[in-house]
Amino acid sequence: MQKSKNKSEMKLERERSNPFKEAVERTPDIAGGYCMGLRAMGNNSKKVQIVDTELLRGSVDIDGMVKDKYPEEACWDYVIGYGQHAYFVEVHSAETSEVKMVLAKLGWLRNWLKTKAPELAKMKSSVNTFVWIPSGRVNILPGSPQAMRLNQSGLKLMPVLKLK
Repeated sequence: MQKSKNKSEMKLERERSNPFKEAVERTPDIAGGYCMGLRAMGNNSKKVQIVDTELLRGSVDIDGMVKDKYPEEACWDYVIGYGQHAYFVEVHSAETSEVKMVLAKLGWLRNWLKTKAPELAKMKSSVNTFVWIPSGRVNILPGSPQAMRLNQSGLKLMPVLKLK
């Protein structure tokens, strides 16, 4: 008969088996950037709500890790590991004039995932994979050409990312 595990044993097992951390460590561009919890996001972590903290696997400041390697590129901000999935978050002003820039960052991220971070690409969630969180208020009119481009891109604009 197998003995059931107590909470501390389950926590230790989770810490030992962290597919998000392993994927980060196998991605040379960001290998040294893994942070526990939402620490990689600094003050921007307030824009993410975690329902079950035991499912939070960590975070990485992608832009901070790659800006020297890709100085001319518009790089994506963050990735968060939650449960078995990775969520990619950009915190940026939500102005009509910024849509083109954020979509360029999304294009960079998709290419980077395909060519440099295949382990993280495999962890993409089917819901809210790519999220734009406004750094202030939203000034993009629903139905505008910019809003339509956002919808077509698969990028979700939301005031707070709530991970359940």
